[in-house]
Amino acid sequence: MPSTSIFGLHFFSDLPSVTITGGASVKTVPVGGSLTLECRGTGIPKPEIQWSRVGSSLPEGIVVEGGVLVITNAQHYHGGGYACNVTNRVGSVQSQVAIFVQGL
Repeated sequence: MPSTSIFGLHFFSDLPSVTITGGASVKTVPVGGSLTLECRGTGIPKPEIQWSRVGSSLPEGIVVEGGVLVITNAQHYHGGGYACNVTNRVGSVQSQVAIFVQGL
């Protein structure tokens, strides 16, 4: 673990790590259904967590608060790839999940 020394004090830093709860990299939700994804990041210093959509901006109807992404009343346009980015001053890591919306 890298450390920095200032005035004789050692400050440790660690590359962040990322986990999207649920374990699967592919999630399926029915049209009109709801889906909640939680992204957890660890590292020193504590990392910032940010959700994004792969290749475009987050569509309407998605709420992100902290590391939690919530889709309510899922529609076909919610389908696609989503990424959780975890960043601190040491570096950045990313985990992705594909969401499929099934039904009419």
